[in-house]
Amino acid sequence: MSQYNLKTSSTVKVGKVSISQEKAGNYKLRFSSNGQRYSHGLGNLETKKQWSAITDICQKIDIDLRIGKFNKESWKSDYFGILNGKSERNLAPIPTTINLKSIWENYKSINHETANPVTIKTTWHLIDQRIATIENTDSSLLEIENIEDFINTLKSKYALTTVIVDLVTINAAINLAIKQKKITHNPLSVILSAMQKTRVKKKVKAYSVEETKQIIECFYNCNYLIKCHERKLKDGTQKIYYFRNSKAIALHYAPLIEFRFLTGCRPSEAFALTWDDIIVEGKRSYIRFNKVYRDGHLLEGTKNGVETRLFPINNQLKNLVEKIPKNPSKNNLIFTA
Repeated sequence: MSQYNLKTSSTVKVGKVSISQEKAGNYKLRFSSNGQRYSHGLGNLETKKQWSAITDICQKIDIDLRIGKFNKESWKSDYFGILNGKSERNLAPIPTTINLKSIWENYKSINHETANPVTIKTTWHLIDQRIATIENTDSSLLEIENIEDFINTLKSKYALTTVIVDLVTINAAINLAIKQKKITHNPLSVILSAMQKTRVKKKVKAYSVEETKQIIECFYNCNYLIKCHERKLKDGTQKIYYFRNSKAIALHYAPLIEFRFLTGCRPSEAFALTWDDIIVEGKRSYIRFNKVYRDGHLLEGTKNGVETRLFPINNQLKNLVEKIPKNPSKNNLIFTA
């Protein structure tokens, strides 16, 4: 309890949220968002359990403020279970238990400043969704002792590789909680290790040089119909529909296909490229990869955490870039539509 003792300080800070003691002896939570100030009375915080509960709530508010999930219209009901219009005077925080959700929120709060923004927008966001779904369905699955049932629920909905990716991050969150002495053991560690050992790794099969040439040539000189959709007819047979302008569609994507073969970049990196990312320095030219396009959002940085990667342009790549049409686009994109 000493870390929350206000005898030596009038205010405790939890990220962007502060807790201060009023003249009457009660405590108050305060923070600001987009120029607007918010506050909530906490009453008397006399026990370690009360301090732990309110600190977890402050961490949740801080995280939501940083990632843009804070809802100014319903924040009191979101964090304190209080309906709009109800008196807030001397209301104690709702109790918070140590389960997977609180452990996960604690991990995010501590690592938010140093984590890769792409990781926050993708991996963290997906884990948020998984936990929220399970909490709404059966919150008991979030208890530490029910970790096996939690894992089985994930495995029933997602591919094993997806589940393992989620569990690796959750495992780090549990280990952090142990270091903070919030919990004493990590039952996930052994289970995760066994899952990783039994996972069958797919062999990476690369195209040969000749196969690469054939694929690129096929896009530039398409003689095939591109499937649009299928429809089941009344007699039970399946009818396949094709695009009438299949050749034009293939030709449109041909530069993108050739570009990816020549650079090895990810689709999300290629889609985010602008003409300003073609950098010429004297006799040398580079392509700058420093952002990705994912889930409808343009995110800074690359998937592996590197802020900027410069890829040298050789003659073959130079010829390709020069023949890509500069179609008008809102963000000056190289590859449009």
